[in-house]
This record gives sequence, C-alpha cells and structure tokens, in this order.
Amino acid sequence: MRGILCFFLFMFAQDLITIQMNSTLGSYLSYVDEFFIIGSIGIILVKSNFRIKKSTLILSLVTIGVLFFGLLSSAMNQVPLSTTLAGGLLTIKGFLLFFIFENLTMNENNIRQLMRFFKVLGGLAAVFALVDLLFHEQFRNLLHTNNLLDARSNLVSVQSFFIHPGTYGWFMVFVGLYYLSHYLVHKPKKSLIYTIVFFILAFLSLRFKVLLAIAVILTLVAMKKRIYTAALACVGIIIYLFFGDMINNLTMLTIDRYISVDYMDSARKALYHTGFTIGFHDFPLGEGFGRFGSWIARVDYSPVYYEYGLQSVYGLSPDDPKWATDTYWPSIIGEVGILGTILFVTFFIYVMRGIYVKLHDARVSKNGKVFLLFSLFIIIQSLVESLGEQIFNGSPQYIFIFAVMGMAASQVEKGDHLLSSQASVQLYAKRKYSYDSSTV
Repeated sequence: MRGILCFFLFMFAQDLITIQMNSTLGSYLSYVDEFFIIGSIGIILVKSNFRIKKSTLILSLVTIGVLFFGLLSSAMNQVPLSTTLAGGLLTIKGFLLFFIFENLTMNENNIRQLMRFFKVLGGLAAVFALVDLLFHEQFRNLLHTNNLLDARSNLVSVQSFFIHPGTYGWFMVFVGLYYLSHYLVHKPKKSLIYTIVFFILAFLSLRFKVLLAIAVILTLVAMKKRIYTAALACVGIIIYLFFGDMINNLTMLTIDRYISVDYMDSARKALYHTGFTIGFHDFPLGEGFGRFGSWIARVDYSPVYYEYGLQSVYGLSPDDPKWATDTYWPSIIGEVGILGTILFVTFFIYVMRGIYVKLHDARVSKNGKVFLLFSLFIIIQSLVESLGEQIFNGSPQYIFIFAVMGMAASQVEKGDHLLSSQASVQLYAKRKYSYDSSTV
C-alpha cells in the first residue's frame, strides 16, 4: 500500500517536478508511469502463474482487439514501426493500468486509506487554489508554472499547483464526487457542504467541460433518486448564484469556439470533423497508431494532417500544434477505426454495468457502496471531459481514473470484503454449513 501511495503521489506531482529540472532528467521522469505499468504487469503475471480472472480475460480480449485493429491499420498505411509502437502503448496504457489494479488484493481498509489520501491531496489543492486566486503572479513565478495565463470572464483561470487549469478543475470535481458519494450513502450534511465547496473551487478553473461534468452527474442522480432532487437543486442554485454570469459566458464562449464556427476555424471542431471523416472513409479501420489526434501524431507531425488540410488550421500547424491533442475520441476513431472505437466503448460499458449491478447488492456494506458509487461517478466524469481533452492517456488523470476503475472491478469480482457485517456472518455460516454437509 505504501508503494501504491508513493506512486500516486509522484504521478500527482509529476508535471510540477519535471518542470523544475533540466530537460534530460525531466524527460526520463515522464516515463515513470510506463515503467511502473510494464514492471507491475510482469510481477502480477508471475505471481498469479499466468492465471487471470474471467472479467480480466474478457477485457483483455477487448484490449487485444483494439491493438489488432490499430496494428492492422498501421500496416496497411505503412506507419513506421517506432511510431506504431509508441502510439499503441499510449492508446492502451490506461487499460494496462486497469488490469494491474483489478488484480491487486485490496480490502476495505486499503481503499479507505486510499480515499483518505485523495482527500488530503484535495485539501492541499484547495488551499493552494485560493493562494493562486489571490496571488497568481507571485505564486506561479515561484513554481515556474506561469507559462499559461488564461483569463475568462475577467478572472484568471485558477490552476493551484498544477500546470494547467483543466487538470486542476478535473481533480476538484474528482474529490467532490467522493464527498457526493459519501453524502448519498451515509447522508451527513458535512459531506454535502464539502461537495459544494469542491464543486465551487472546480468552477474557478473556468473550464466548460468541468461545468458540464458536474451538471450531467447531478442530473443523473436527481433522475435516479428523486428524494435527493431538492438537495441537489440547492447545490445547483448555490453554484449558479456564485457563478451565474461565468456559467453564461463560458457556455456562449464554448458555442462560439466549437459549435457555431466553421470547422476550419476551430482546431477542436476540425479534429472532430476529420476524425469522423477518416472513420467513414477508411471504414472499418483507421490511419494507424500515432497518425491522428494523439500526442505521437503531434510530436512526430502526421502526414495525415497535410492530407486533410489541417496544417493550415490555427493550433494544428506543424510549427505550433498546441491544440492537436484537444480531443480524445477523434484520435481513437482516426487511428483504430470504427471497430476499434466500438471496442473502446464496450470496455467502459462492461465495467460500468458490473459496478452498477454490484451497487444494488443488499449485502454490500455502506462504505463499499460509497466507493462503488464514487467509481461510477468517476467514469461518467471522465467520459464527459474526454469530449474536450485526452483524459484517458493524459497524466495524472488517467492514473487516478483507471486505478479507481480497476479497484472497483476487483471489488465487483470478489465482493466478500465489501459485505456488511451481518451479511458476512450469514455468508460464513452458509459456507460452513455447505462444507460440513459435503464432508458428511
């Protein structure tokens, strides 16, 4: 558990650490997560004697399918081997992290310790968010994070000790969703207050996808459990009273930048338009790993951008491709095709369905339900934010998302240590009786 917490802590602060160092050492540290994933998978396979769970086998086949379609697309489009391998690893490394945490032995104590760790990090981020809000120039000069100064609605986008407001906003919602889960299960008013505080702090990032993620989750909760509609409506009203003008401005800004504008005048809209064009034009495959919308396609500037005229779009040009990774799903459609995208969606649906079914198991303890509900919320949040960010392979987001998903899937598979004390006694008695009967 200490090793896992150290890994989370480093990945949480990885960007902040690397910008304090020279480029060579910083580049090596940026591969810590890949080393962790490859090493951990090797250890787990050896310790388990290459025996894997049924759910792991099913999801492994999905991952293999994504790899197959990606490699086939790469071969057909003659993508260089180095680009193919780098792009393939980037595409599936979140799935690999999921398999690691799905196959770890973690009890309710371990999970409670991990949630406490997340809350501590959230508290620190909240404190430094207020410092950043009041003294952003001095604070960012001290941390060397002043390369991005984004202002919207006459306010500076808060980023706390992160290097980007989007990452900060995501993490505030991440922590807020834990408190929301705790409130929905245990019903303490203190958790509702913390939920409101973290959601308000998340708004300080001035990111529309953060607002959208909160709105979607609160709407789903109100639709599912009408008893909480009044409380959640109060959360929405309080947030709107504080940030009504900002919400309106962000909504209009999003519409102007990404919806009403011509697709050749907006990098994100151009990526979506071209991604779907590639999906239908190259049906059922794509252009291959590292060829469209991904970090590899940005670093090793893809010739596909020239083919579709994207080199002339602001933010996608070869000399300044700063918005070339501004989306997620267009890169999946463009690189592994429609079939690969279907497998991606299948992966998330399978995990969400397992968590949802387990949530309705009466034997699961309240703390177990808190974690399962939190995991479900995290997946929904990440799916919403993936519309405008490469959240499923960007650090530290993908680390926290797939680790939580993996642990939740592990609890769904085993489940006994999530049972309430009464249910555990009944289950033990039932097993003992079955054993005694078979012995006789």
